[in-house]
Amino acid sequence: IELPVGYDLDIYVDGRRVPEFEVGFTESTGRWIWQPSPGASIEQWETGEHQVLIVWDRVAGGRPDPGEFEWTFRIQ
Repeated sequence: IELPVGYDLDIYVDGRRVPEFEVGFTESTGRWIWQPSPGASIEQWETGEHQVLIVWDRVAGGRPDPGEFEWTFRIQ
């Protein structure tokens, strides 16, 4: 996920918030990366439908600018 520099992001997968320490972030580009991995809160995608929700807001410079985006996908 790419957001303008100065924004913060929360990721929710199947209704559970992904812990901040599991999300990779590159401050200079505003790029956020997460995927299931061994030892993480979600270790792998299970068969079935999944929902991802991202919620963001500006945290530096300017007025608040909240937003969100949600999508679903199916693993077979």
